[in-house]
Amino acid sequence: MGRIGITYHDILKAIHECQGLNKAPTVDNIRDLLKTGSRSTIAKFLRDWKTQNGIEKADDAAIPAELLQLVKGLWERLKANADEHIDEHKQEADAKVSEWQQQLQQIRQENGQLKAQVHQLEETLHQQTEHVKQLNSTLHSEQQEKAILTERAASLELRRQELQTEMERLHQLLKHVQDSLEHYQTMSQQLRQEQSLLLEKQQNKYEQKITSLELQFATLANEKTRYQLQYEHTSKDYMALQTEHQNLSAKCEMLQKEHQKIILSGQILKKENERLVQSYEKQSKDFELKQRSLFDLEVTLKANDNKISLLEAALFKAEEKVQALRHDYEFIAAEKASLVRQLSQLQGLSKKQVESI
Repeated sequence: MGRIGITYHDILKAIHECQGLNKAPTVDNIRDLLKTGSRSTIAKFLRDWKTQNGIEKADDAAIPAELLQLVKGLWERLKANADEHIDEHKQEADAKVSEWQQQLQQIRQENGQLKAQVHQLEETLHQQTEHVKQLNSTLHSEQQEKAILTERAASLELRRQELQTEMERLHQLLKHVQDSLEHYQTMSQQLRQEQSLLLEKQQNKYEQKITSLELQFATLANEKTRYQLQYEHTSKDYMALQTEHQNLSAKCEMLQKEHQKIILSGQILKKENERLVQSYEKQSKDFELKQRSLFDLEVTLKANDNKISLLEAALFKAEEKVQALRHDYEFIAAEKASLVRQLSQLQGLSKKQVESI
């Protein structure tokens, strides 16, 4: 259906204007004059006018062969070029998309492997950290035990010094007792010479006192022996504690060295983790760049599709121009036939006038 306002009368008026301007009444020429109207409506009214005026549609054989071959060659060349470009771009796009997909799959696999390695390293680091904590706890308990043993050794040393002081005091007491005994013996001899009677009276008393002193001396000797044995036992315990202290010190140094090694290993693992994280970030950036390149390829593919659409539109316009040329040729043929008929009529009239003369 035609647009509102376009009628057969408007088309007829435009056809007369085209004839007055010595232009063929084609769809494009009529539309240029009217500045409106659809091509289908103008073509319909134009066919009606040709039918009413006895202008028959010329067949395709009436079209000049050179023009027809030129149009067909142009059409085939455009179509071949378009198909070739489409195939090339499609193949290139498919190849690039396949390549990018393979690279993307490879990057995803590498990313998964890196994540697994990072997870494994994190677990190893966690285990090492737990081991370090256990070692620190063991070291702390060893240090506490060492402090306790040190305090115990100091206490034993103080006890040994006290025993040594006590033994010296006992030796002094024994010496004092011996001196006292010698003094008593001397005094007894003097008293025996001077006071034989008094000595006899007090002899029993002194003998009892001597007996008591001898018992006290024996007791002190036994106590000295016991303290000597205790001192020897304490010395042995002290030597054992000193040996154990040396062993614990060596073990503590070894644990400290192992702790330092573990710290260095943790630092190395941390640096390796940071390197892996940087590598992962770099690969992520490369993956984003590849995604952008893939997006650019898709944009290029869409642009190629637009070019194909433009080529199809140009081809459609070419077909319309061919159709317009056909309409022009038909109009010219119709005018030629009309002129031939008019010429024949004029020639007939001329003959009749000559015969009548």
